[in-house]
Parts: sequence; structure tokens; C-alpha cells
Amino acid sequence: MISRVEQVRREGDSMAVHVWGAQSEDCALACELGGAPVFRLDSGGFCAAWSVTVQGQLSSGAYRVSHEVLEWKEVEWRELGRSLFKDMVVDREEDEYSRDPSWGTDEVEDGYLEGLKSSRAECVSRLKLAEQDGVLVMCAWRVFDRQRGILNARFGLGELDSESEVSAVLDALDVDAERKARFKALHNASLAWW
Repeated sequence: MISRVEQVRREGDSMAVHVWGAQSEDCALACELGGAPVFRLDSGGFCAAWSVTVQGQLSSGAYRVSHEVLEWKEVEWRELGRSLFKDMVVDREEDEYSRDPSWGTDEVEDGYLEGLKSSRAECVSRLKLAEQDGVLVMCAWRVFDRQRGILNARFGLGELDSESEVSAVLDALDVDAERKARFKALHNASLAWW
């Protein structure tokens, strides 16, 4: 696979930028006309080097967009997650569970909480083992998200994209701020595409 990162990264570019919003395509075209290459994202928006040209377009106020400045490593993780996981993401709403007569009962809530606690503990163990390998860390996060999705579908409780559950896993890892930020960035990358 040819890396899209290499299409936009230039010698001396220390940072990247992720731009999204209602007028991100107009902004992307203006950046390209100004000589700054970009790559479009499946979720909308684009990524580019954090160059003078791009900074000028974003600071002009001419476009209704948001942006985040990223290290190239995080862009590479997101791209790797996209290439590895995009075609493998399965709809987490399992229809067969919705036909279960116990859906939404008090007994189910206890089972949901126990299942969630178990999934968190398993994820923490996997992340500790996988820490040195970014791909394995992304895989561990995908397993956790899939387990939560099945619990949500099975019991009709919880939220599919609950940040609090990800934060609970990060807190249970008991690592320093830099390592926690890396785990969090790899979770974002594991979501499969931008």
C-alpha cells in the first residue's frame, strides 16, 4: 500500500493538521492551489502538512472548519488503522439479541455491568501485553469496542461510543501521562478510519 502520508509530508514538516467541517473541501482546494498537497479522509475533511500555506488558509477565517494539529506518528497510526480495520468493522448492533425476552429487565442490568467490568479488565491486560506494538494495541482496542457493542446489543443498555469506558480503561492502566496519551491516540486510530 502506498502511504498517503508520504504524499503530503515534506522535508522539514514537523507537524500535520487534520481539518474537517462544512467547508473543508473548499479549504482543501485553496490549500492545493497554494501548493500544499492534501489527502481527503473517508469521514470528510483532509490531512496536510502544517505548513505556512495551510496555516494561512485556516487563519483567514474564510472557511467554516475545525482543525487539530497532530504529530506525524499519530497520522501514521490513523492511516494504519484505516488500512487494517476499515473493511473489518462489523455493525455492533446484533439483531438477534434484540429479540431476547429479557431485554431491559433488572436482571439484565446486573449482567451488563458484570460483562462490562470483565471486558475492561481483559482490555487492560491486553494493552499491557501489547504496549510495545502499536498494531497490537489497536487490535486490543477493537476487541474492547466489539465486546462493548455486543453487550449493548445484547442488553439494550449503555452507549456504543462511551468515552467514559475508554477513560476507565486508561485509568486502570496506571501509566504516566505520555504513555496514556499514546494509548488514547491508538484508540482513536483503531476506530478504523478518520
